[in-house]
Amino acid sequence: MRPLDGSGSRSKEKKPADGRLQARLRISPGLPTILVGSYSLEYPHSICLVQSLMTVAGWRYRRDFHDAWTFEKLRYGTMTAENLAKRLFRNPSLVPDVINGVSSHKSSMRFACAKALRILSNEKPEMPYPEFDHFVELLGSTNNIIKWNVIDVLANLTVIDDEKRFEPIFDKYCGLPRDTIMITAAHVIDNSPTIAKSKPSLANRITAALLEVEQLQRHSPECRNILIGKAIVAFDGYFEQIEGKDKVMSFVKRQMSNSRNATRAKAHRFLERRVLPNLERVKKEGEDA
Repeated sequence: MRPLDGSGSRSKEKKPADGRLQARLRISPGLPTILVGSYSLEYPHSICLVQSLMTVAGWRYRRDFHDAWTFEKLRYGTMTAENLAKRLFRNPSLVPDVINGVSSHKSSMRFACAKALRILSNEKPEMPYPEFDHFVELLGSTNNIIKWNVIDVLANLTVIDDEKRFEPIFDKYCGLPRDTIMITAAHVIDNSPTIAKSKPSLANRITAALLEVEQLQRHSPECRNILIGKAIVAFDGYFEQIEGKDKVMSFVKRQMSNSRNATRAKAHRFLERRVLPNLERVKKEGEDA
């Protein structure tokens, strides 16, 4: 092995305080290099050398090597969120580190970690659930992309929230539609059915919040109409849990004259789905009588 500085003496790089050599990966214009202590080795060309390096570095398991490589790839933007999520499925112990990655100064790492956690929460909510409080903190992030992912994550976690950790933050969460950023409001509205079905006790409060969308002050009427259309779709997603159906039906009927074509179409489809079947049933019952 040759010294890092290319001279005849060893580099003055400090070794870890615990006396163990640590390995880290570095991408260079040439081949990837593995740094062990103060020495440099060319990327191993055999499994035997990989195992030797792990032993020297104090790593007991091959998985540790892959995990270190995973985070290095994240730093350089060469790992996708989907692949990171697959890594999390295999190794749940990485979840806290990935949550920390959401606060990275590198945008590629931040967004990959945030999206991977969203994927994980959707498919295996029990894995990120222990970190619920950390997600609540991230809900106040000034970075909108992180905030949007966290909004989705928290909604997904309500599916298994037997500890009722979502209830104390309900007002903060459902108050986000008042945010000046329309996409933030859209994410909350889109996730409303998931929360309402997971927590029926909150359905009435969710309905009340969605009905307020019609009165929200937005940058333009068009922005408000987009959110109204999303609210109609949300109502349809948990209609069975709604107690005040009359108010919801009145809300939807008013949108039949909405100035936005897409919103009018959503109102029409909702009424076809929720009103016409009942009318046909009543008509049939009358004929049978």
